[in-house]
Amino acid sequence: MGPGTDPSRVIKGKKLPGQMGNTRKTIRNVEVVKVDPERNLLFLKGGVPGSRNSYVLITK
Repeated sequence: MGPGTDPSRVIKGKKLPGQMGNTRKTIRNVEVVKVDPERNLLFLKGGVPGSRNSYVLITK
């Protein structure tokens, strides 16, 4: 985790594991390529956060 005898503590800002997720993320510059209203689909170009079969909120 940190140095052994000197300074005998964990230095501030040390990268440690923690919870990743369970928060709302905003991703910009995702392009809507195509809309298929018959099958209720949106085709996006860019990275979409979240796992499969999860909800995505699209705003302007």
